[in-house]
Amino acid sequence: MRYRRSAAAAAAVLTVAVALTGCESTTALEQEYSSTQLVVGSGASAESRIVATIYAEALRGTGIEVSTDLGVGDRFDYVRALESGRVSVVPDDTASLLAFFERSNAENVRNAAPDAEKSGGDTAATSDEPGAVGAVEEALSRALPQYLRVSDAALAERGQRLIVDDSTASKWGLHSVSDLAAHCADTDASLVAGLVSDAQVRAALADSYRCTFAAVDVVGDPADAADAVSQGRSAVGGVTTLSPAASMDGFTTLEDDRETLPTGNIVPLYRAGSIGDRQVEALNNVAGELTTDDLAAMVRRVEVDGRPVADVVGDWRAQHGV
Repeated sequence: MRYRRSAAAAAAVLTVAVALTGCESTTALEQEYSSTQLVVGSGASAESRIVATIYAEALRGTGIEVSTDLGVGDRFDYVRALESGRVSVVPDDTASLLAFFERSNAENVRNAAPDAEKSGGDTAATSDEPGAVGAVEEALSRALPQYLRVSDAALAERGQRLIVDDSTASKWGLHSVSDLAAHCADTDASLVAGLVSDAQVRAALADSYRCTFAAVDVVGDPADAADAVSQGRSAVGGVTTLSPAASMDGFTTLEDDRETLPTGNIVPLYRAGSIGDRQVEALNNVAGELTTDDLAAMVRRVEVDGRPVADVVGDWRAQHGV
């Protein structure tokens, strides 16, 4: 199987998170909260930039100065940015973060020095299990390295989905991922980097559907994956439930009929000590207002209608008061 992003490069970046997961508290983490150094970062996707902008505005509402660094990179990049102090807060989702840090912890046990301690538990949960949202948040809190925290998860969910163009769906009779399985070995796919996204999706497909693609092109965000499908560069694209492509004419979204593709709730990941109680409360207020439908509509306005993120977020905040 071919991959654009080398496994060695990804492993090297993951090693940074692995090494940090079991570290003792540092002087930087023990410093008192400072209101003058707060930076909200994001990934490259529209949904990440939108949520980061919402967080930044909510935090400004507490009376502190906030700047943004939108498009830091994929998860590997912004975890390193959080560790270095380049950014203070980034949006993500609970399922993806749990998978990332549980993988880090497993690597830590295998590779770190004998006195390194595993900071996370072994319990994993998926958001479609009974009581799973709370279970995932609890497991995530245990899995995080000491320098990171999460506040309340939002009502908004982000799930992984596969799309094909309508002509491919018609030719192969595709309605579900199970239908696709017979074609995977001869099919190229474009999947999003860093969820551990491409790794999570590939593992779920291989374990539950016996689907392993002939080649995987690792791309920057769901819009890139949709473009690859529409332009014929890949037969299959990995998008999210928030992506316009998941409901646009010309694409068929394949049903996850075995309900194994990752789904998590949007959550702020922040550097310990970087925000105070008022700021955490402001982020929790956002969590109580932000729904899946709200976020999907905002992503569509940015990606399809070409509206600036700041304008779209401003309209949403005016309606919700956060």
